[in-house]
Amino acid sequence: MAGEIQIMIPQYGELNRIYSDFIISHTFSFDRQKFITDFYKQYNDTKTFEAAILELVLDKPKEQYTLVLNSLRTEIEKNILIYEKHPLFMNEVFLVYATTCRQTI
Repeated sequence: MAGEIQIMIPQYGELNRIYSDFIISHTFSFDRQKFITDFYKQYNDTKTFEAAILELVLDKPKEQYTLVLNSLRTEIEKNILIYEKHPLFMNEVFLVYATTCRQTI
């Protein structure tokens, strides 16, 4: 389970790149929409996430888990900053997502 955190970090980075690109272009591909959906489906359970963090902290040396947690914190902070800088961002993402889904059905 702790390995999930290490897998999550680059995925979180990709999510942030998708969001940043969307802010510039106001569009994204179906594959990117699928990535967002899959990411949130995979990591929406906070209890599982907390258990993975605890397992990482309890099973790994401090130097190792500190590095992993700092990387995770960096990606989460980037994500929060995107939302803070662009408060209407999610409304626009959902609008584009819904429009694109209707066009592909």
